[in-house]
Amino acid sequence: MEQLQKEGYQTGLISLTSITHATPASFYAHVTDRDMHEEIAAQLVTAKVDFFAGGGKKFFNQRADGKDLFQSLVEENYYLDTVQLSNPVVDRPNAYVLAEDGIPSKTEGRGDFLKDATKMALDYFDQKKRPFFLMVEGSYIDWGGHAEDAEMMVAEVLDFDKTLGTVLDYVKEHPNTLLVVTADHETGGVSIGKYYEVDEAGNKKEVNDKVAVYFNSNQHSGELIPVFAEGKGAEYFQGIYENNEIYHKLFQAINQNKK
Repeated sequence: MEQLQKEGYQTGLISLTSITHATPASFYAHVTDRDMHEEIAAQLVTAKVDFFAGGGKKFFNQRADGKDLFQSLVEENYYLDTVQLSNPVVDRPNAYVLAEDGIPSKTEGRGDFLKDATKMALDYFDQKKRPFFLMVEGSYIDWGGHAEDAEMMVAEVLDFDKTLGTVLDYVKEHPNTLLVVTADHETGGVSIGKYYEVDEAGNKKEVNDKVAVYFNSNQHSGELIPVFAEGKGAEYFQGIYENNEIYHKLFQAINQNKK
């Protein structure tokens, strides 16, 4: 994000976990360990991110050093909301920190936070008429894998799909936009297979019009991760390559757009 800010880009982060969690933090923080949440939160205050939404209140106002980083955000001219996704202020950076740690999962009744926050961020950036970079994380797909919880994983993928639909609509209306969808890893060694109902005697009967989710592990796997791309520069994301290449391909697309 620091590089993009130097190029004149607006920047945004949306996560279902704490906004200091590993994925969002990797875009703005410089620490030696991903669990240094209080140090990461302090760096976010001065990272000049234009729009961010997620959880993690306790790392801002229940800190070992006694500091109130919410007050620090206000002093940095942020419009801050710790209660709900309220309408952003266009001429200020906006911060939404809405849970003590992570936002609840979909099976815990989260609602449409991910889709709504994404739509809000896109509208906010669109009004400012400047290029932008927005990272949106569907965090609990991974957590469903760790828990070997098929219901949670399916609900989270469906929620991510709805959010993706919102972004695809934006890309159609703004063809100079590049959308990249990927993950950092697979979790659970998940596969789809036959669905069985088991009666009281323990007899299994296959149900032909249903499928079941099966887990091979509760940890990260070595499965290849798909990368999907749509819009201006999508052609750079074809084939099989190491994950660090995504960074370079993003800047290839940016340089193409300059031309």
